[in-house]
Amino acid sequence: MCHLVTSLLLAFLYEVAAFPPNKLYVSKAREFRTAWYFFSDGTIATFTITPESRFPFPIYSCGPIPWKVDHCGILLNLDTSDENFKAFAKKFDLKVEDWENIPYNPFDDTFTIPYHGEQIDLRPSTEPFPP
Repeated sequence: MCHLVTSLLLAFLYEVAAFPPNKLYVSKAREFRTAWYFFSDGTIATFTITPESRFPFPIYSCGPIPWKVDHCGILLNLDTSDENFKAFAKKFDLKVEDWENIPYNPFDDTFTIPYHGEQIDLRPSTEPFPP
């Protein structure tokens, strides 16, 4: 019985420590090209190219934004009361209530973010941003 408890505890701790599995997630959607960098202190930094701009692309950086993961590991809970998040939401005219819980798909290792009625996937990336 002790080995079972130890195994379950180790599995739980591995899941907690491994979220998210990657540090950098990007969207290549033309309408909202963004990169999110996850820091180990429970914050993210965002880097977003404004959709209406042309080369050279101005990049809007924002952060740190605090986050937590739900107990199931499938929702990223952003701290939407944080001043950095509020500035991010204002810059891109985002509905704050839509951004409180960002769904995470552990099978594809993707986050799905809302942007003006669209659903945009953030995927792990090792490429430079913007690509």
